[in-house]
Amino acid sequence: MRIALFQGAPKPLDVPGNLQRAQLLVCPEMFLTGYNIGLPRVERLAEADDGPAAMEVAEIAQAHRIALVYGYPERADDGAIYNSVQLIDAHGRSLCNYRKTHLFGELDRSMFSAGPHHFPVVELEGWKVGLLICYDIEFPENTRRLALAGAE
Repeated sequence: MRIALFQGAPKPLDVPGNLQRAQLLVCPEMFLTGYNIGLPRVERLAEADDGPAAMEVAEIAQAHRIALVYGYPERADDGAIYNSVQLIDAHGRSLCNYRKTHLFGELDRSMFSAGPHHFPVVELEGWKVGLLICYDIEFPENTRRLALAGAE
């Protein structure tokens, strides 16, 4: 499996502009909107995991025949907002959506709800993969859960 990584500054508050740049496999935390944009903007830009941005990411993945992992503010059915990451396969299908479980500092806690302890492992191109977001990796139990579930 070939993996491409993108690490760079998003264009703050520019969801369409950031989606045009999404030509790589793994994008940073909160890639679609920028990270430290404040609660009012997070509330305005948060979308469901199958919202308009997700549909556009799926189109990009399908058009370029690549899988994409991207971070975004997710608005859940109950209105809670999560710092989330979604994996879209090369056919434009959502394979996995993960919500950050360990919020870092007041900045995270002022904008997001902590995700449930749900650590899915999915198959991508013959590989079993799981997702974590930034600070989540600092907690060994998170990676242990993924490994025990078969993540490679």
